[in-house]
Amino acid sequence: MVKSKSRAYTKRARIFTGTGCNAKCRFCYYYLSGLKNFWPKELIMREIDIAERAGMKAVDFSGGEPTVHPHFLELVEYAKSKGFKVICTLTNGIKMSNEKFVKKLVDAGINDLLFSVHGHNSEEHDYITQIPKSFDKMIAAIRNFKEYGIPFRINCTVTNINYKNLEKHAILYNKLEPMQVNFILFNDFELADELTNQFAVRYSEAAPYIKRAIDLMKGNVPYINVRYIPFCFMEGYEEHVCDYPQKIFDPFEWSQRMLVRLPSNGIIPVWKYLGYLAYGFLKAHPFNIRLSREYLEDICIAMRVKEYVKSEVCKKCKFNKICQGLEKSYVKVFGISELKAIEGAPLKDPLHFRREFYKGYSYGD
Repeated sequence: MVKSKSRAYTKRARIFTGTGCNAKCRFCYYYLSGLKNFWPKELIMREIDIAERAGMKAVDFSGGEPTVHPHFLELVEYAKSKGFKVICTLTNGIKMSNEKFVKKLVDAGINDLLFSVHGHNSEEHDYITQIPKSFDKMIAAIRNFKEYGIPFRINCTVTNINYKNLEKHAILYNKLEPMQVNFILFNDFELADELTNQFAVRYSEAAPYIKRAIDLMKGNVPYINVRYIPFCFMEGYEEHVCDYPQKIFDPFEWSQRMLVRLPSNGIIPVWKYLGYLAYGFLKAHPFNIRLSREYLEDICIAMRVKEYVKSEVCKKCKFNKICQGLEKSYVKVFGISELKAIEGAPLKDPLHFRREFYKGYSYGD
């Protein structure tokens, strides 16, 4: 149960199914290399086993588009058999517009959904996904699951295509009634620098639209997050910022140590090898296994944050210790001149603004 504990680490793991997808989102880094590869069923089941042994209580199937994996229903059933309290899938909703398929998913064990909603109408959304009627199918999918009373969340990747329409997004989301909305500033997790150049938007330009969208959703959407944006752009809205220092305490975010163990691209950098070795050492010396797990989460986050960029002014900012800064690809395109120092006593607790943010949320215990 994640209640009012100020530093409860996430117990949610990502289960990658491969890059296979039935959409062609313009900003997707997987789209550059093809969308036809699925991980073998046995490998995915092994990942589920590892997540269970690691103490995870929730799993998020992620791709690509998990629902088009040829063994997806079987994989959901397997996760249910392992005792996970929350079984979720990220989805574009295209296949889930079919009511019969939705019933099969619910019967198999799906009890949480995370929809990718990148446009406020069919014109915007379908342009981004490059799939005609994908918006209408996504809306139909949401309605199908609402018939079962299953909670759902929304991811919106904020790009230079849609950021000026975020208030219209907020109006749509209020009608759909999600449990959570995540505005995700375009990021280069797979080092897709060329996509950053095409689709990223200056944080200083996007922030006013994000703030107005938040204002419209407050009181209607329980949890609203802005992911991967420095705090200096979100004055007055700091509780909604969820960067790397905050994500390991977010029950809807993925465990970083699980991501480090086996990333989707199959390439583990040197610092990730070190994290893996540290994990092995702690497993071999289980003097306090809970402490060991939390320690590794902290290390993995710290190493990830080291890949980000800050300016000299950040050293004078009260958010410096709890803020990750800018991604390298963003700096290549826009530089660091937007960053500014916010005066005040230095903050050290990454959850200074979010201690009670998820108060009352339960994994289903």
